[in-house]
Amino acid sequence: MLYVVFKRTGEGVQISANEVSLKEASFGRVELPKQQVKGMRRVGADLVITATSGELVTVRGFFSEMDGGKNDLVLDDGLSGSWLAGLSQEQGELAVRYSSIDPIEPLLMPKESDFGVWPWLLGSGLVAGAAGGGGGGGTTAAPVQVDSAASLSNQQLVMV
Repeated sequence: MLYVVFKRTGEGVQISANEVSLKEASFGRVELPKQQVKGMRRVGADLVITATSGELVTVRGFFSEMDGGKNDLVLDDGLSGSWLAGLSQEQGELAVRYSSIDPIEPLLMPKESDFGVWPWLLGSGLVAGAAGGGGGGGTTAAPVQVDSAASLSNQQLVMV
């Protein structure tokens, strides 16, 4: 499962697809133990994550600077905590350095309200067991365009 949390507002959206396009500074939280990541690579401005199961997750625009901020990736398996992935910047296979992150507030841009991100993060423990389940079915879904928190807040996007 992939969650996109908008850095400006702290609001997030759950994405049930293997591809998402970012349009504003965000961080992606993927429910995947770091031990189950086979590799990460940069293709243009996109981040492609390959799981040991062979499943691919593509984050379009991940390496693009947006709203004066950069995008971040957090892996969370629901058991051992959250891990910020420090990624090298070159094209191709990436060197990844993980660091424990708790809480995630340092990733957010300063904002007026402290509410917004917690419902998305607290829910991670409830669905973390789905992280390793099932490989890709061989079909490719269209990317989900993520433009603003206002239009996506509290909606679940499901791509089949």
